[in-house]
Amino acid sequence: MATLQTSNVTNVTYVLMCCTYDVFTLLTDGRVLVTSQLDFNIQYSIPVAELDSFGAILTAYVIHVNLTSDVSLYKDPDGLCNTTSFYVTMEESSDIVFADLASLTNQSFSRVQFSLVPGGDADRFSIDPSSGVITPNSPLDREERDTLVFRIAMATRYDVTFGTVTVAVTDINDNPPTIVETRSSEYILQSTPINSIVGLVRGEDPDAGENATLTYTIVTEADEDFSELFFINNVTGVITVISNFKVIREHIPLKIKVLDNGEPPRAAETTVELSLLSNDAVGNLTRLELTVPEDVPIGTALVNATVPASAGDGTIVYTYAMQDPSGINEKYFHVHNETGEITVISELDRETEPSHQFFVEPNAESGCDRQPLILVDITLEDINDNDPVFKHGILQGTVPENTPIGEPVIVIPELAVTDRDFGIHGSVDIRITGLGASNFAVNSTAGQIYTTGTLDYETAQSYSLTIEARDMDGTFGYRSATARLTIELQDENDNSPQFSQEDFHFSIHENAMGSAFVGTVLATDRDSAHNGKVDHFIVDGGDGVFQLDFSSGQLTLVRGDLLDREAVDWYMLTIRAQDRGSPSLSTFTNVNVTVTDVNDNAPSFDDDTLRHAVTREPIRTEENLPNGTHLLTLYVTDPDAGVSGAVHLDVNTDGFFAVMLDNSTQHWALVSTGVLDREERETYELGITATDMGTPALSTSINIVLAVDDVNDVAPTFLEPPDEVTLLRRSHPGTLVAIFAVEDPDENGAIEYSIAQNRPKLFDIDDRGVVSVKRSLPDPHVTDTMHMNVTIEVTDGLHLTNTTLRVHVEDGSSLSSLEFQRENYHFDVVENSTTGTVIGSVNVSSDDPVQYSLQSPQQDFTIDSSTGTIRTQRPLDREEDANHDFIVVATESAVWFGFPRKAYAVVSVRVLDVNDNAPEFGREAYTAHVSENAPDGDVILTPSASDPDDGENADIVYSKAEGDGTFTVDPETGAVRVNATLDREAADRHLVVVQATDGGNLSSTVTVIIHVGDVNDNTPDFTQDHYNISVPENNDDKRVLSTVATDDDIGLNGRVRYSLVGADNFTIGELTGEISATFTFDRESVSSYNFTVLAVDGGDPPRSSAAEVSITVTDVNDNSPAFLRTPYRQKVAEDTPTGTSVFTVTATDADSGENGAVTYRTRPDGICGDLFLVDSTTGVLRTRQSLQSINQTEREYCVAIVTAHDHGPEQKRTSVKVVFNITDANRHDPVFESTRLSRTVDESWNVWREELFTVKATDEDRGVNGEVSYRILDDYGIFTVVRLNESGQVWANRSLDREERDFYNLTLEASDGAVINPRTATAALDIWIDDMNDNPPRFVRDNVTAEEIILSQNTSVGTHVIQVTSTDEDVGTNAIPLYRIDSVQDMHISSPTHLFTIDGYTGDVNTSSAFPNLTEDYYVNVTLSVEDAMNPDLRLDFLTLRIVVPFISTNRKSPWFPQVLYTVNLTREDLIGGLGRTIDLVTVSAEDDDAGPDGQIEYSILNPDDTWFDLLGVLWIKEGTVVLVVNPNGTVLTGHAAYRQRMVIQAQDGGQPVRTGTTEVLLYVLPVETSAASPVVFPVPSECSYRELIAAVCVAGLAIILTVTTCILYIRNRLELKKMKNVKPAHHYELVPAAVRVGPPPVRIPPAPRPPASMPPVEQIELQDIQLEDPAPAPAVEPRSTRGRRRPTITMQENCLARPG
Repeated sequence: MATLQTSNVTNVTYVLMCCTYDVFTLLTDGRVLVTSQLDFNIQYSIPVAELDSFGAILTAYVIHVNLTSDVSLYKDPDGLCNTTSFYVTMEESSDIVFADLASLTNQSFSRVQFSLVPGGDADRFSIDPSSGVITPNSPLDREERDTLVFRIAMATRYDVTFGTVTVAVTDINDNPPTIVETRSSEYILQSTPINSIVGLVRGEDPDAGENATLTYTIVTEADEDFSELFFINNVTGVITVISNFKVIREHIPLKIKVLDNGEPPRAAETTVELSLLSNDAVGNLTRLELTVPEDVPIGTALVNATVPASAGDGTIVYTYAMQDPSGINEKYFHVHNETGEITVISELDRETEPSHQFFVEPNAESGCDRQPLILVDITLEDINDNDPVFKHGILQGTVPENTPIGEPVIVIPELAVTDRDFGIHGSVDIRITGLGASNFAVNSTAGQIYTTGTLDYETAQSYSLTIEARDMDGTFGYRSATARLTIELQDENDNSPQFSQEDFHFSIHENAMGSAFVGTVLATDRDSAHNGKVDHFIVDGGDGVFQLDFSSGQLTLVRGDLLDREAVDWYMLTIRAQDRGSPSLSTFTNVNVTVTDVNDNAPSFDDDTLRHAVTREPIRTEENLPNGTHLLTLYVTDPDAGVSGAVHLDVNTDGFFAVMLDNSTQHWALVSTGVLDREERETYELGITATDMGTPALSTSINIVLAVDDVNDVAPTFLEPPDEVTLLRRSHPGTLVAIFAVEDPDENGAIEYSIAQNRPKLFDIDDRGVVSVKRSLPDPHVTDTMHMNVTIEVTDGLHLTNTTLRVHVEDGSSLSSLEFQRENYHFDVVENSTTGTVIGSVNVSSDDPVQYSLQSPQQDFTIDSSTGTIRTQRPLDREEDANHDFIVVATESAVWFGFPRKAYAVVSVRVLDVNDNAPEFGREAYTAHVSENAPDGDVILTPSASDPDDGENADIVYSKAEGDGTFTVDPETGAVRVNATLDREAADRHLVVVQATDGGNLSSTVTVIIHVGDVNDNTPDFTQDHYNISVPENNDDKRVLSTVATDDDIGLNGRVRYSLVGADNFTIGELTGEISATFTFDRESVSSYNFTVLAVDGGDPPRSSAAEVSITVTDVNDNSPAFLRTPYRQKVAEDTPTGTSVFTVTATDADSGENGAVTYRTRPDGICGDLFLVDSTTGVLRTRQSLQSINQTEREYCVAIVTAHDHGPEQKRTSVKVVFNITDANRHDPVFESTRLSRTVDESWNVWREELFTVKATDEDRGVNGEVSYRILDDYGIFTVVRLNESGQVWANRSLDREERDFYNLTLEASDGAVINPRTATAALDIWIDDMNDNPPRFVRDNVTAEEIILSQNTSVGTHVIQVTSTDEDVGTNAIPLYRIDSVQDMHISSPTHLFTIDGYTGDVNTSSAFPNLTEDYYVNVTLSVEDAMNPDLRLDFLTLRIVVPFISTNRKSPWFPQVLYTVNLTREDLIGGLGRTIDLVTVSAEDDDAGPDGQIEYSILNPDDTWFDLLGVLWIKEGTVVLVVNPNGTVLTGHAAYRQRMVIQAQDGGQPVRTGTTEVLLYVLPVETSAASPVVFPVPSECSYRELIAAVCVAGLAIILTVTTCILYIRNRLELKKMKNVKPAHHYELVPAAVRVGPPPVRIPPAPRPPASMPPVEQIELQDIQLEDPAPAPAVEPRSTRGRRRPTITMQENCLARPG
């Protein structure tokens, strides 16, 4: 026994706590009792708590028992164990803060006493002993401490347990920002480039999160706004120039506001003092750029940043100082104040700071000379000073066998290699070595291992490999590191079934019956179990004729009735052998089944030959073909094979035989033994027999009709032509001469008659052979008789035959002619009349005996030579010839003047019809085919009968002699029509007898056999509309069901073929309807199938019906549970409390019901299995104990194996690895080596060659909590960060364009790898883009506001026209434009480049020359160009100005003639007197009120005419005088009639535009009879003097017409004159007289209008029509004949027309 004693404390009670052993008992007074035997090999520890009288814990500790010879005890206050951890969040500075431990843990703490364990931060809190509610003793301040930790004790009646409470103090925005740093350039030059850094403001805020996130802004004052000049980065506080300075200001107080993001926000303000100096005061900025290696030794002098020797006067001494607005370069470099030498003072590291920028300021000692700042830009060059580092040294990978080359390998943990160096030094080449390494490769960039060879689990199950990483891309001088990789292969179903041979060939007789064995098709599989079990399927071919046993592969016949070698002589079956692996593998083979022949088909002729045989339609050939000619060809086929299909052809008709063609028994020709002559025989009946050579032999015979077509091979011949005729000279045209009859036995010769040598065309012959007189016959002259020979020709188009007719022409002028009573006689005779029947008589009147004869002998008729009676010589047949024409000659016996008189007459005999012919049909019988759907009234065929009789005797009426009411016969056409609905299924053949009866009641009949053809009018009919069946999965029998559909149609219409719709994995016998599966049913893949069976007949269009098939697959427990989304990897913090849910696994079972219900085993296996518990239902993994106890080497690959099982009768199990990465507690934030970086690049910077920044952040945590990743918070869509080794490289993914944006501020975030609440840090990256001259200037077209620029024509030289401007997206000297005039083109397409100039720099366009004298509006297009003054290679921009100079005319008045009409009268004496010289006719004068050239007038004749010279002479005008040169041969001079000529004279001024005026000159040449003293009187024409009475009437009528016309014309003329007083006429109305003037020539009449003169007497006026005459020249008009009437003279008065305008 031992006693515990506590000094200075009374009423202490001692209690045991957790973790005790059963061997000790602690009494309340502190005595420790041993209750059982102690083991000296165990060191015992007793946790003890001391309680005061109220039950509060005073202290707690562990008593260690030292079992030696004496039992000794000692206290260990740090040895207590915790059973529970509590995490509490409390808001700082809050008055109401508490934490309820019971609610935090969802546990019941009834009858528990809570107390604080002294120590830690316990003194800052209080705890309610009963409820466990914790409250702080005073407000918490997160800025003081953000985490408080203390212990609590939870005592019951029996023991005490301890817990750790961690209080995280959350932030409130209770602190404003504080300005901790302000920097600014000492001065700013006026030429400072845009984006230059001129200052920095940095603030801090002790708050956290958003409350500590600061935003910088420029404060805009009411009177001053510097935000247009400067920009402050709202994240980094860097101040930059954003505009060119136009105003110099020495002092710029830039007020900056720093605002946090809290709610409400808090702010601080500061003022940055800036000074702006002109360029003249300081000069331009100088820039020094240099590159140095990062390992440059400390103390190395890099460069002297000094004022150039050319600056100042050489006597000024300068000192130098560093200006570093960023504040980060002072610790690396030193600037010597006298020499400006820049020296390295601290070790440089490119991986930390890749570049440095700062200013060196030169200061003159005198202070009078200011030199520009010197910008120093130092870029560090990388050296290879870092080894590659593997993130994990031991890796495990898995990959299924047969993974395709190039597929990735899953590696756990991931393969990651880093190298902090840059470029080639940091470019890592990763290699794989070891046995089997050739099967794998690694992508060095992505760190991805992928396959390069074929992996076979049966060959190797795993590979142990070494991964080596080399920098320098593995070239000489590389650094390296290695890691171990083990790759496990996963077995797969990778062996396909294999057939015993490549393909199979079988044969079967076409008459084989069902169930006949065909052959065996078998495949085997190297795999085992399900993977090696093979099923066999017919997947294509066979048409349902064959069946394949799924297991044995035996192929048998199931539909022997469908075998027909002639239809299908071989079948190609595609067989699939499929194993039962998952997924299954298949192999295909082809099975060829040859159907052997049986002689079951007789030969058959081709369709065309059969058609001729059935219809009796002749097959046609030509006559006269030489012996051996193929008269026709026949095709005879026999679908049987071999000798059974070989055919011999025999012709059973004499004179013909068959020959084989093409050495083929199917192709034959018919040949005759002699030449066929159509004129001898037109048709032949041929019997033909085709016999095959099979056993027994089969034959087919047919009869065909061979018709011989005519060839034009016989010349036409004259039938007893007359040889001579006698005509009288008085025979009139049309007199019949002779008739010629022609015979031609050919059919295709067109007979044409003609007369040869018929000159002078005295005779004509028509198409009937009738010769007649065409014109009067010539006078015989010397003799009384003239003889001539007329050659009559006849041709059939190929042959020509002629005969000569001798024609005697007798004068007979002194004799009376002998004439028949009629020239033409017409007689009728009934056909078949007996020989000698009198048809009529002809006669002539003569005192002398007359003898009658026929001009040409006739075989049908004779004439009595004495009486002229005409009789028949034989019975006539109208059907042979219905009309006969011949000539009868009458000859007197007396002779007058040496010859008898003759007369001729034409006799036409018409043969009248007798009904002696019955109708005849063209065939002995008719066969017709009709579809059963033929509509009523449809014509089946039209049997045509003909009757050679005429009239009513030939009128045929058709009727139906036999047959039912299904058909009718049209009485008129004989058409057989459908009269009822046809149904082939009820009756497929009908017999109809058609009778044809003519008008004489003679009749004949013909039989019509009508075959009703099948129409696809029946739809296939299934026995069921819907088939519902159930099939167990994994069933070996793949046959599902048989469907049957029937169709009542025949042939193709009734042949049903089956197909499936929507059933890719099923087949159906195309002819049998048997449905089979081509796969093994798997309910887990597909639990049911629904598809459609389609039955389609062979009709056109086909008819179909469908039946639905529903297959339900019943379940079998054939699936193990499967875990989803593997592999499982999870990071868990080491301080994760017990009972925390850390991961969830999910397993599913594809089976259904109990077979698919999944349960998880609660205790996982594996090295870390004891650390976790699994919920059996949900799969949630919770921590079972503290994770801090896990061995450090096992933390990254801590495996717990979880097992899931189903509830099926044969329970199936699956296990999975869950790999935990036990991470350290995340205690530290990532820290950037530099939180602010800046870089300036120009637009041409190659974004693909170099990164912008390389940054690095470190985290002091271990494991994933210390692994840092990078991201850009706002990447502008341009920038990206790539993690390389432990650094982050910032790259641009496209070119940077200063014109798009000249400054980018990036916030780079570094985040650690913590799973929960990762910690982050940020760095500011500033990117400045310097300008390059890459943009051409462009005209600002808004300055050219109008489409045209108007200038006056008197614009002086040097006048400013316009100023054009341009814009350039570049800046500075890169934006200087240069203007030029590119081209000038005016309206005349000339180039007056001298008119304008342009100032190349200002764009001012001025005139440089006066405009030419204008006569119209003048315009010119001036094309300007603008180019970049510094880079003329950039594209030009063009702008075209349209400059218009309006023409303003001074010519305001038009010329006008005071006298609008001039009249000139001339006599022919005047013309004759003027021959050989010019005659001045009249002088016209116009006036123009304008002055100068505008008032100078030129005259011209507007209407000159080329006919003037021929009429009168040459007329022209010279200086206002109209001049005439008389043509001595002119029509007017040589004539006698009056002549008038109107000339339009134009006066044209010299102004612009030209103005004109016109007048008219009327020139009259008087008639010869007219004197100057009296009017001209014309004699009356002789026609009127023929009869005096008519003359009187003519004069009176003419006088009345003239009077009325004169009145109308006078009134109309007055109206026109009235209108012309105010309106200048567009047309002139004038009277056109033939005028004579009485008295002296006219004088000019004043322009004032005067009343019209009195009209002359009516009898002196000849009025013509009023004519509308345009000013265009009009041809001269000849005077109209007066036909003997007097022609008065009219003188047009000058005052009849008003002066224009």
